This record gives sequence, C-alpha cells and structure tokens, in this order.
Amino acid sequence: MSQQSRNEKDHAPVEPQKLECSLWSLVQYECDLAPYNIVCKPIYRLMKKCKGKPTVEVTPLYDPLGNIIHS
Repeated sequence: MSQQSRNEKDHAPVEPQKLECSLWSLVQYECDLAPYNIVCKPIYRLMKKCKGKPTVEVTPLYDPLGNIIHS
C-alpha cells in the first residue's frame, strides 16, 4: 500500500450517526384555587425522544406577550 492511500484511509470522512428521533407533545395544567371555583390553564410542552438517548424538553420559552424568546 502506498503512503498516499494509507493517509487517505486514515483521514476518511466519518458518516454522521442517524438518530431515530420523534417529537412528542405533553399538556400539563396549572390550576389556581379560588374560594368557589378552580381555574386551570394548559401548559403545552414539546419533548424530543431519540433512540438510545434520554428524552429532553425542547419547548421554546415565551415572554409575557407570547413571543418566543431567542437565546
């Protein structure tokens, strides 16, 4: 094997891993108790689940006006 072919083999590009991921939605409720009623508001969350990895929350953050906060 020539020096050039050996170097090409040593520096061959690595194929990125293909992760089998899916997005899941979750709705939780935050409730306030009042003397005569209970008022609940939904909280929507997005979860990313990849095979062989822990599930992580990927829900964007929002400001009080409902705009997405970019960090």
